[in-house]
Amino acid sequence: MSPTMILLSLLLSSLLLTNKFVVSSEKCSLDDGSRESNREWVLHRDLLRNNNLSKPPKNTTTVLIRFMLKSFFFDDQETVFSINSWVFFSWDDDRYKWNPAEYGGLTETIFNSFYVWLPRLNVYNPFGYDEYDSMTPTMMCSVTNTGHISCLGRLLAENECSSNLTRWPFDTQTCSFKFKAHDHKNPVIFTFNSTRGISMLAAEYGPGWNIIDFEKAENLTSETQIFLSFVVERQGVGLAAVTTIPALVLSVLTITSLFLGQTRIPIQILSLIGHFFFLREMNELIPKSGATTPTILRFVSGSAIFTTIAIVSSFFLNLLRKRKRLLHSRS
Repeated sequence: MSPTMILLSLLLSSLLLTNKFVVSSEKCSLDDGSRESNREWVLHRDLLRNNNLSKPPKNTTTVLIRFMLKSFFFDDQETVFSINSWVFFSWDDDRYKWNPAEYGGLTETIFNSFYVWLPRLNVYNPFGYDEYDSMTPTMMCSVTNTGHISCLGRLLAENECSSNLTRWPFDTQTCSFKFKAHDHKNPVIFTFNSTRGISMLAAEYGPGWNIIDFEKAENLTSETQIFLSFVVERQGVGLAAVTTIPALVLSVLTITSLFLGQTRIPIQILSLIGHFFFLREMNELIPKSGATTPTILRFVSGSAIFTTIAIVSSFFLNLLRKRKRLLHSRS
């Protein structure tokens, strides 16, 4: 056999052996995965066989909770404040205990929340209406062989938050949320699982606002057990540039005109026209549903009134001056 044929035979044999090894390895991996999946399937079947979506058979279930805020925003009228947050729940349920030795050493598995009793929160309304379940309908839950269940879900909540516009455009607003258990018949105690309770990591700040402070509180004996409060500050630098500076310029123009001579009235009329257009522009910028009137709006309105009085006074003084000259000329 020629050297070329020998080399080709060796290459072909090597290729066949490599392919056979790869196929065998993949088959082993698939077999191992199939066995593990089969064990987990049997575990799920056994755990769910005698369990249902009812509350754990305890007098009271304690649920540890932690919030991770993702985003927040006001509506267009700045009367409704909304938060979007991840929520971590954990509690113990003896119905989900198992012996790992009976299931190939499995100590943890994943359930869809459809198959697990899930503690849920309602946004509390003090008037007793418009309460709603703020949790997303599905989430994934981790269950350990000790019966400890941990779930991660999304919470979408909104509540009325009337704006105090006294310091607009550098105003701050405090918006609060109260939560209570969704199921009134089965007692559930919600409590924060850490001293912090709320995380702002990677939060997407709402347009035009910054969170400068937040608070949490809990009351284990009250119907409303969880309290969240956010202090938000308006990003008012741009608004201040287009409101504060023109307001000061118009006021200074009116005061300066009082010390002028013949050009006093034209400048005062120009200032009054400027006040009129400026108030019209501010009307487009200031939120319409605020509980109070901004101080800067009171200032500009007062300046416009003062300018009007200055114009009337200037006309009156000019008439007196002309009349005095007329009397002198006759005498």
